[in-house]
Amino acid sequence: MKYSCKLAMVMLAMASLLLATACAKQIEERKPVPAQMPEWCIKPSGVFNDTQRGSLVVGVGSVSGIKSPAMARDNADGRARTEVARIFNDFVEKLLAGYQQQYASDPNLAAEIEQATKAIAKLNSRSSAIEDRYVDEKDDTWYAKAVVSYKAFNDLLQGAADLSPRFRQFAQNTAGVIFSELTKHGGPSNP
Repeated sequence: MKYSCKLAMVMLAMASLLLATACAKQIEERKPVPAQMPEWCIKPSGVFNDTQRGSLVVGVGSVSGIKSPAMARDNADGRARTEVARIFNDFVEKLLAGYQQQYASDPNLAAEIEQATKAIAKLNSRSSAIEDRYVDEKDDTWYAKAVVSYKAFNDLLQGAADLSPRFRQFAQNTAGVIFSELTKHGGPSNP
């Protein structure tokens, strides 16, 4: 009787093991396939021409080794927005240099440029949006993609109340050309 009880327990254990293996295999087969890393994760930040949305400033940020998912996401987002700001900084420098060259004899030029710099910095911080995120679970790297369209930035620029009308007019006349130059080169860091 002891022998048959032990045999029954062994048989029950083996049946449980087989059942667990079969269930695990079915569960494993139903697991979603990990998403392929999007192409934007490996492209550099820059200015690109999109057939549907026009010229876009795209900033890619990534971060690894942060245990908190919320903190990792926020850091990747911040780095992506920093890339956008870096690209717009190049745009603004060219815009201000052109403005300074055109109105070099104006005694109020320095104050006007300082005012424009502050106004554009505010616009830049409001204009970028996180468009996509990706987490590479193999190496625990978080990626974020921040995007600003030239049209959206230009609309904000033209509507900025703290810019002088003369600067707004100058920006309207020349910003498109400067932005086109950046688009041809893929951005300031990708000549």
